Amino acid sequence: MEHATRPRHDDRDGDFGARAPRPSGRNDRRDRGRVLDVNNFEVKDLGVDVAVETFVDEIKITQPDVVALSGFLTLSYASMKDTVEAIQKAGLRDKVKIMIGGGAVDEQICSYAQADAFGKDAMAAVALAKGWTGG
Repeated sequence: MEHATRPRHDDRDGDFGARAPRPSGRNDRRDRGRVLDVNNFEVKDLGVDVAVETFVDEIKITQPDVVALSGFLTLSYASMKDTVEAIQKAGLRDKVKIMIGGGAVDEQICSYAQADAFGKDAMAAVALAKGWTGG
């Protein structure tokens, strides 16, 4: 899991990004790339097969702008939905934008999981994060 939160200053060009977690949810053991990190987002990588409670705890601690869930296995769909529901139950849903992505993810899965959007590829995820954070 990884997430993006507050903007960070990049001394190379003066641009600002935001923080975003981008993890792999439970039942998805693939490690995702660091595309948000290289696009000026402060990323906290929570690893793979991340428990729902870990997402909620990290959101409380780091207060990210964006939460990104990655799922390349169909087994991860229910976990994505459970994670979004737990974030909502914790009263944090209106504080973060949630994106999902992965080879098996589409608009139908996005609706099922109640995420804000899905990225069909890594660059779509970057565009979503930038759009949501003013980057």
